[in-house]
Amino acid sequence: MLNDPSSDILRARSEFPFFAHAQERRWTYLDSAATTQKPNAVIDAMSAFYRDRNTQLDQSSTHAYDDARRVVAEFLGAPHTDDVVFCGGATTAINLVAQTWGRENIRAADEIVVSGLEHHANLAPWFALAQSVGASVRVAPLARDGEFRIDELRDSLSSRTKLVAVTHASNVLGSILPVGDIAALAHQVGAKILVDGAQAIAHVPVSVSDLDVDFYICSAHKAYGPNGIGALYIKRSLVDAMPPWQLGWNSTPNAALDAWTIPNGPARFETASANIAGAIGMGEAFRFLRNIGLDNVSRHEQKLNRYAREKLSTVPNLRWLGADATDVPIHSFVIDGRSAEDIGAALSKRGVQIRAGHLSALPLMRHLGIDSALRVSFGLYNNREDVQWLADGLNAVLGDLG
Repeated sequence: MLNDPSSDILRARSEFPFFAHAQERRWTYLDSAATTQKPNAVIDAMSAFYRDRNTQLDQSSTHAYDDARRVVAEFLGAPHTDDVVFCGGATTAINLVAQTWGRENIRAADEIVVSGLEHHANLAPWFALAQSVGASVRVAPLARDGEFRIDELRDSLSSRTKLVAVTHASNVLGSILPVGDIAALAHQVGAKILVDGAQAIAHVPVSVSDLDVDFYICSAHKAYGPNGIGALYIKRSLVDAMPPWQLGWNSTPNAALDAWTIPNGPARFETASANIAGAIGMGEAFRFLRNIGLDNVSRHEQKLNRYAREKLSTVPNLRWLGADATDVPIHSFVIDGRSAEDIGAALSKRGVQIRAGHLSALPLMRHLGIDSALRVSFGLYNNREDVQWLADGLNAVLGDLG
């Protein structure tokens, strides 16, 4: 584990056992926006729990679970530890808000406003909710190149708006949205704001208090933590307006068995047996990032961003999507006249792992006039050699395809 935030961040690669095997097999991994690799600290902490403390009742397990919640709350800048709920991931968290706060507060003729950049996970639950209650979803228009325009979102808001749901960072274009400004606009019309932070938290500091958001969502596996767990921040004043989504151990019958008591705090929404190992892993991942320092991570990633744009500029017929520079290390592009899926499959055979397809953002793809794209995304463990390998691989694949 790195303990000195000023340490050369490239040393962090040695903390990820995946890359020892990748080097042996001649792989390079450039798909961190889909899922990140896990450092030894996360793997060891989860293994130690299963080996030594695997119980739901042991006091040390409870302490470890509570400590993980504290670490996550601090990492997100939440005012109180109990403002954070552990859940199955970002998609689960969004659906939880839709089926609790949404069903209690959104009525016929109300509106939900989203951006055109959203991942399907931050679209489908709102369209389903709107259809079931008679509300509607408005999509704030984007600029021609797909970039977010706050003036278009402002014009989409009205007294009928009850919720604004936006991403913090685009999983296609790598652009960061001005979440604080969007929250202020939403609150001016009496609406709440939900932010999908899945692509932001591993790259930029987040303070839900400073941003003044009502709901903030993130997944552990996109921030060097385990799969199958995430966190939902809920502004404290909203919890009482949110009934439990599911009931189980978190509900206590009265003596007559004709009524049930629902607890306050995170237990209100954490129904099943706690994913203690997952929470411990998430907490360790956030400690790992905190110890390295997100400012150091960002500087390293921005250097890689610039180098990637320079190296890939030599690839024939490559066309970048979005702006000339990205805020987080996500780069999407097309090769005119070539299938993104074919190129992605050919690169994979050469040991270069990137993403190809609609990237779970079909509305954005259609806005850009394409069906699919290629996406390269870096983690803190990537280096210039990975970029060179990608550039060489792309040129070789295009040569093979003729």
